[in-house]
Amino acid sequence: MLRQAVAGAKRNGRPVGICGEAPASYPEAAGLLAEAGIDSISVNPGRFPKTVAAVARAEAAKAS
Repeated sequence: MLRQAVAGAKRNGRPVGICGEAPASYPEAAGLLAEAGIDSISVNPGRFPKTVAAVARAEAAKAS
């Protein structure tokens, strides 16, 4: 469902962002969102390093 929402927004020229605990608490969610092409993820400062690492891994995998 998240991938469909991101794809639909992109198809209509809309930026996509998410704010909440899911991407911060579940690195796989951040990775999925990055793979889907989300524009921004807002997380609390304490979770920032892990979220950045998850997004970097997803972006590297997508580039391969």
